[in-house]
Amino acid sequence: MRNLFASSGYAGSDLLELDSGEQLNLKELPAFLRVLLTTDGTVTKILESYFWEPVNVNRLAQCRTVLAKPSASLALPRESEVIERRVSLSGADSERLYALARSFVNPAVLPSSLVQELEADRVGIGELLRETGLETYRELISIGRDSMHINRVYRIMSGGKPCMEICEQFPLELYSRC
Repeated sequence: MRNLFASSGYAGSDLLELDSGEQLNLKELPAFLRVLLTTDGTVTKILESYFWEPVNVNRLAQCRTVLAKPSASLALPRESEVIERRVSLSGADSERLYALARSFVNPAVLPSSLVQELEADRVGIGELLRETGLETYRELISIGRDSMHINRVYRIMSGGKPCMEICEQFPLELYSRC
């Protein structure tokens, strides 16, 4: 799936083969959900613009941990230290749940000031990257689905090194009405 949406928001085909072997018909998805799945921009900012309300990034959990197995997307061996973070994105006014996200951050390749801000939980990752001006590149790794969500996994690169892997889940029921 890598490089599928690297230079275009159009895949060239309606059908996308998922890692599970299933096929996902992208044309049948609500248009706004397609945008969220294929964007290399900040999801929080896109949600705020579409739903026209501030979006709260609510930290559900965050801790430093070691990887139980190697991470290909972060290019890290087993037992490397990472920051694992779980957040929800919800409307400040409507309280609607727009997305859930789980991130693995490699603090060794990021400026220490950025890691300190992340651990202080002042803002979300996307806003933090914008505020610090850190040059980044996002690379889509996979798209998947279950009965209630559609998700994407992508990694963020900085200075040519992978620094974050993020999995975002979007509730199908909400986006079916968009």
